[in-house]
Amino acid sequence: MIWANVVASADGRDRPARSSWTRGGEPLPFVPYDDSWMPDHHHGETAFRGLYKQSLRTYASHVPAAVIPVEDIGGHVLLMAGGDDRVWPSLLFAEHIRKRRKSAGRSTIMVTGEAAGHRVPFPGEAQPAGGMTMARGGTEKEDRALGRCSIRRSICDVRGLPQLPRCERAPRVRTPIGAGDTLSRGGCERSWPLRPAS
Repeated sequence: MIWANVVASADGRDRPARSSWTRGGEPLPFVPYDDSWMPDHHHGETAFRGLYKQSLRTYASHVPAAVIPVEDIGGHVLLMAGGDDRVWPSLLFAEHIRKRRKSAGRSTIMVTGEAAGHRVPFPGEAQPAGGMTMARGGTEKEDRALGRCSIRRSICDVRGLPQLPRCERAPRVRTPIGAGDTLSRGGCERSWPLRPAS
């Protein structure tokens, strides 16, 4: 989904809303934010997830033109989404991408962590910091667990290995088998083996 700008444009204005993306110098269709939205607060910080959901309802007529054609991506796609993401509804967005790619017969892997938030670091990365103060959800532990499981799953996919990663806190892993999907749950191991199952 292409959304409206979140910061002021080159002219210093943030309204009227403008596309966040261009192609060939021309703005692409986008979904504006609903300015009537009343902020949600979590521990004194603004959670923006509700803004995205409300804007999708308010500007439903803009959605079809603003959808990114993810079904045209030819390679494998790995989606990771935190169920406690308070910045935007990442699970909802990831599920829409997965369904559209599945209907086009495209390979898509979706790894989710119910307690993970918006900022998910991969192993070896510092916990992201900075930016606007807002509720991002999750905890460092849960975010890192999702990052570990996602990178393990992507390595397995690149190497063409059939097994699924075992992830702590039972994240959901949707992995392609032909054009269909299966759902698997498990617990994470530090030394997850990267070799075919015997």
